[in-house]
Amino acid sequence: MKEGGVEVQGGYDLIHTLGDRNLRLKPNVKLHSQAETKDQYVVESYNGEQFFYCDADTVRLMRALDGHRSLKQVIDELQIDHHCYPELEKAISKFIKYGLLSGFEISQNKRKWWQSFKQPIAMKFPLFNPDAFLNHIYRFTGSIFNRFFIVLFISLLSLSIYQLPLQWESIQVHWQSRFFDPVNGILLVCAYVFLKALHEIAHGLVVKRYGGVVNECGIFMLVFLPLPYVDTSSSYAFPERRHRLLVGAAGMWVELIIAMSAFLAWQNSTPGYWADFLFNVVFVGSFSTLIFNLNPLMRFDGYYILSDYLGVFNLNARSREALGAVVKKFFFKLDTSIDWNISNTIKGWLIAYALCAAPYRLFIGLVIALYLSGKFFIFGILLALWLLLQILVFPIIRHTISVYQNARKEHQTIRFFMVVSVFIAAVFSTVFLLNFRFTDSQIAMVITPENQSVMTLESGVVVSLNFQSGQQVEKGQLLVQLENQELLLQLKNAQGLLDEYKSQYRLVGLNSISIAQSWQEKISIQQKEVELIQQRLDGLSLVAPANGEFVLSREQDLLGRYLPRGEVIAHVYKPEDVKVLAVVSEEQVRKLNSGVDSIEVKFNTNPYQAYKGSMLRIEPAAQNELPSRFLGSSAGGEVPVDSRDQTGLKSISPFFVVEIVVERDVEAYMPAMGTVRFSYKEMTLSNYVLADIYHNLIQSLH
Repeated sequence: MKEGGVEVQGGYDLIHTLGDRNLRLKPNVKLHSQAETKDQYVVESYNGEQFFYCDADTVRLMRALDGHRSLKQVIDELQIDHHCYPELEKAISKFIKYGLLSGFEISQNKRKWWQSFKQPIAMKFPLFNPDAFLNHIYRFTGSIFNRFFIVLFISLLSLSIYQLPLQWESIQVHWQSRFFDPVNGILLVCAYVFLKALHEIAHGLVVKRYGGVVNECGIFMLVFLPLPYVDTSSSYAFPERRHRLLVGAAGMWVELIIAMSAFLAWQNSTPGYWADFLFNVVFVGSFSTLIFNLNPLMRFDGYYILSDYLGVFNLNARSREALGAVVKKFFFKLDTSIDWNISNTIKGWLIAYALCAAPYRLFIGLVIALYLSGKFFIFGILLALWLLLQILVFPIIRHTISVYQNARKEHQTIRFFMVVSVFIAAVFSTVFLLNFRFTDSQIAMVITPENQSVMTLESGVVVSLNFQSGQQVEKGQLLVQLENQELLLQLKNAQGLLDEYKSQYRLVGLNSISIAQSWQEKISIQQKEVELIQQRLDGLSLVAPANGEFVLSREQDLLGRYLPRGEVIAHVYKPEDVKVLAVVSEEQVRKLNSGVDSIEVKFNTNPYQAYKGSMLRIEPAAQNELPSRFLGSSAGGEVPVDSRDQTGLKSISPFFVVEIVVERDVEAYMPAMGTVRFSYKEMTLSNYVLADIYHNLIQSLH
């Protein structure tokens, strides 16, 4: 993760507060101009540890401050327009924040403590100065972005794109069977550390190539997830935009090179820990890199790349200002003449960015808040509340006060209160009054009663098939006829021996009662043997166990095929008896117990047809053994299973089984696997969130 300067917002009426102070820029503070525009500068602190952007008016002001004249006098002499005051105040607050102005200073220790307190779930821990280490590496590696590197990247990218569809099935199998193995978690951590270390080194090497310095590296804890960083803010002083873009893209570029190389190596590796490690490298270096690092909506590499590409410093803050200006103009009818020295196209980009980033960050913040409240008990709830205050409550209060002050100056207070009242009513109605329907979907499988399965009672060869799959049958009708020559021979031999015993019995007659009784006993035993063999032969005739729809598993090659004893070859489905099993988590069980409005079942054989279902029962105890391996990840299901279990039935996490009866109006279908969609009773957003927090609290207490 590329780490740059920190964006801050100036206080309101800062120029008025400091107007009488005689300020002066400290010696050795450098102001670098950007090659792309004359209106953008980079400020470098006297110790080379802080870099941030400012505009041309700020530079004029700082160069004019001499410590003899007050801030207000200098501004009046420079004839800076009042519309530039908001930007000017923010810039001055940064100079004060980093201790670059003489005449007004704040306690740095107090400021650092307050910054850490403000963001307890996003804390930065500097470790050491890596500049000497990077200098040593750079002497051996030189520039990593030479022609050979570019040719290598293009070659690997082309080969990987070609191989991806060919290996897609293997990727799915590995993902389902190995990725969620607990042992693989250790290998995933190793792959993450390996790639992210090279990622940050790549950032630093590109900074060194263009003459910059890297004075700090460390760990950035985001929701207790460690993310390494290097401070590449010295790249802000690079006059060429493409150099700054290369700094931002270097880490992802190197990760993609390694990921594509690992992908090609994984294809030719044998199953084992090495193959698992290579797959993890592919995952971390490709999917997670593109999803997180390239995402410009969060302050990762993609954010700085987009900022440099657009030539807009402090992209997040300025996009909010642009959106705020639109809101003030069209809703509050306030004057929003801000001289940003940017084109209308860039303003459009800023507004679009704000419209995407604001709801995205709010959503991420709410997800993190719910996660913290459920994982860390009281401490987590306090963190979640503080996070909500930081991302939602405090910004709303701050911007509301700002708009109100502007409305008072422009005599628009009545309109201000009208708009705010409508907004509050809309938010209150959405959160506390309007009901929403919440749903969950889970994979499910059909329960087939034993008396509806057509199973071979004896082994044999299929010689006749009296019904086609999908036809309606009645109980007792012959469906499939098997033949077993060995049984026929046994019956012939047993029947011949029985006939011989009967002949001997008739010859003896009544001449010898004892001998006659002996033959009679032999006849009785042999008669039972014949009857047993005949019963086994009768088992070769497979009849319908019930009325319903006859469904064959493999109709195309059934005739002439040898079937072992005990093999299920078909089912007879009765519409009134179709039931499905769904596997759900403890959280979903809580929602099911709170009330289900409707249940919808779809089968894979016809995913566009939905059937109404009703919940029959929920197993009261949690389980770890799946009712079928087809529900597990090793056989294409959604439940992660332990890959060390050969049966594919042992799940990694406990679950509950829900039994559902399917109600339908059509005649017949051929279900096997399907999806169950639970629609819970409608409730307000506030009730939904509070119920989730209450459940997490009770669970933490237990």
